[in-house]
Amino acid sequence: MRKTLQKVSIAFEILLTVVSIAPFFVWFLINFYYIKYKNNRMKSKILKILSDQGLPKPLSEEIARTIMPEVKMQEIGELIRNGRYFSRRQDK
Repeated sequence: MRKTLQKVSIAFEILLTVVSIAPFFVWFLINFYYIKYKNNRMKSKILKILSDQGLPKPLSEEIARTIMPEVKMQEIGELIRNGRYFSRRQDK
């Protein structure tokens, strides 16, 4: 009886932890994809403006890529790690 109660208790704690952390991950993913969406919209507007000015398409794409680089999940992780490292180094 005691072991069963312990297993139920551990399962309940795991479930409670997952339920409490899940909204953060959902919020993060929604914001990440919203940023990608806005970035792509802005990039297409920049491409349209540059092509209307008479620039060749490859040059317009290169300029738009330079102004609005693609957002990647890996880059966000690197920024977070570098920010923590920098703040830790600054405190010393």
